[in-house]
Amino acid sequence: MASSDESSSVGAVAPWWHTVIVMVLIGLFSAQSAVHQGLPGFTLPGLSVQLSRYLSVIVMEWILILFICMAMKQRGISMRNLIGGRWATAGSFFKDLGLGLAFTLVGIVVIGLISRLIGGNTGTVVAGILPKNPLELTGFLALSLTGGFCEEFIFRGYLMRQFGAWSGSWIVAVIAQGVAFGLAHGYYGVAMIAVATYGCMLGLLAHWRKSLRPGIIAHTLQDTLGGVLGYLTVK
Repeated sequence: MASSDESSSVGAVAPWWHTVIVMVLIGLFSAQSAVHQGLPGFTLPGLSVQLSRYLSVIVMEWILILFICMAMKQRGISMRNLIGGRWATAGSFFKDLGLGLAFTLVGIVVIGLISRLIGGNTGTVVAGILPKNPLELTGFLALSLTGGFCEEFIFRGYLMRQFGAWSGSWIVAVIAQGVAFGLAHGYYGVAMIAVATYGCMLGLLAHWRKSLRPGIIAHTLQDTLGGVLGYLTVK
């Protein structure tokens, strides 16, 4: 892993006020989700509550990505740079795929154990956001793909880079973005601790691989599996 000196030599990708705006928006979304004990968003005409919330989150996350990319462009930093390049060979793809699969299994176990230890009722929370019909399942799959990419880009890419540049320490960066990730999931209540731990684990993975790719795969797989298995169980 890189040293603190290596992390501190990497500059921030946006000014401090930009990050404040991003954090405030994330906080507002999380607060709304905590109040409603479900995904943040709005009820859209002609759509079910679930599908409305899925689409709301998808739009909100892509708006944040656009806002971040606009700031990065001002500093000549590309999206590919923040992600960590691209797969140069089939071998590198399968390596990241394998890491993503393994990390998915570990993440499920860790979140489950921590949630049980702290008394967080994640089962009830998850049941409340699961799709109930094929149309909602399609929306949930789109949400999982969006969350897997956008949340890794926002937390393990943008915020971790910002925190690392400001603190000069990759350890502080990993912990800070993990805490932010946990707090962004207000609807989980006390189980946000488990989510924050998972976020720190994803941060370590991104730091070690110098890439968001395996984390994107793991995050997408975990969300997708949870939704599909939950849908089939409910059915």
